[in-house]
Amino acid sequence: MKDLISLKKAEQLLSTINIKVLSKKRVSVFKACGRILAQDIVAPIDVPFFSRAAMDGYAIRAEDTQNASINHPHILKVKGEIINGNQNIKEINPGEAIKIYTGCIIPKGANAVVKLEDVEESSSTIKLFKTILPGKNISYKGEDIHSGSLILKKGRILKPHHLGIISSCGFKSISVFKKPTVSIIATGNELIEVGFNPSIAKTLNSNSPMIYCALKELNCNVLYLGIAKDYEPDLIKKLSLAISKSDAVITIGGMSVGKMDIVSKVISKLGKILFHGVRIKPGKPCGAAIIDNKPVLMLPGYPVAALLTFKKFFPIILSKLMDNSEIPGKDMHFFVKPKTKISNPNGLTHLVNVSVYKYLAEPIKVSNHAKLSTMLKVNAIVEIPENINEITPNDLVECTFF
Repeated sequence: MKDLISLKKAEQLLSTINIKVLSKKRVSVFKACGRILAQDIVAPIDVPFFSRAAMDGYAIRAEDTQNASINHPHILKVKGEIINGNQNIKEINPGEAIKIYTGCIIPKGANAVVKLEDVEESSSTIKLFKTILPGKNISYKGEDIHSGSLILKKGRILKPHHLGIISSCGFKSISVFKKPTVSIIATGNELIEVGFNPSIAKTLNSNSPMIYCALKELNCNVLYLGIAKDYEPDLIKKLSLAISKSDAVITIGGMSVGKMDIVSKVISKLGKILFHGVRIKPGKPCGAAIIDNKPVLMLPGYPVAALLTFKKFFPIILSKLMDNSEIPGKDMHFFVKPKTKISNPNGLTHLVNVSVYKYLAEPIKVSNHAKLSTMLKVNAIVEIPENINEITPNDLVECTFF
């Protein structure tokens, strides 16, 4: 970890990696929410595909209502009614009205729908008391979506409204990228699995459930491979299994410069190190690599640093796996003002934990990045670039909400 690179350079390296793109599969529109679209959606039909009533009322010719008023109502003959599933009346003539319901096809000759509450009904006629403009209460063919238009581009994260639009175009199923399988390997002789009683010299492996959950939030399948000891053959065995079983790998711990920090050393024998060491705080020892055309993200062992560097780098990897698609789970960004001065004297990009309320960001001091409990108070991160020494309460800064 001799030559630290900037955060910008690390992000650039990850965004330009050449890795195997995930395969595609067709899924029902009912099962596509949150998936990544693997095709362009081009409308095969107009939406709506016929002109229809937007209100319950009467289909009329707007010109038959010209100059109608309370004192001089216009009287139209009711020709019948159109009910969904019964479209037997095809045309309207001058001086006629047809009772119609929302969603029913507009008969030929009609160019407006007058609402029920705007007419006086009798058994065979209606009275109108105001002028109705052409197009009133009609949803015209293709006014929402035109046939042949590009609705959604490949790479979009599918939200409920997207699936409503896709379904309205007649699609029953669509092509999405398959969910990536990501393996997690924790490292360190000091670790024991959660659920065991820790001895004085052991640490519970809390990082793995945390990163497991973070991956699930990104709609990934997760393969947890347990703890690798600080012993090369053990780590090589788990890495080889991870590469064979998954689309990406995450290691946690073993990234500093101590005698037992062997992760980057072992991975360099199996593949290519993209970077090891970034000018950020927390998370300086993090790194990334490629093994057999599959990405490996190497997280530091301190929990706060592990979580923040995961959030910073793994979405970029995930986007690359899905052919540069939108980053799933991308957090929301807002501009806020810090409540107090925040210093950044070390020439590092500082990821500052903050609690934001009413657009004011209160820094949450983290004296030790092993103290994950500090994150209970945090709902956002302010990123101070390495070339800025401090931000003050007068500065408007961008923050990322969890």
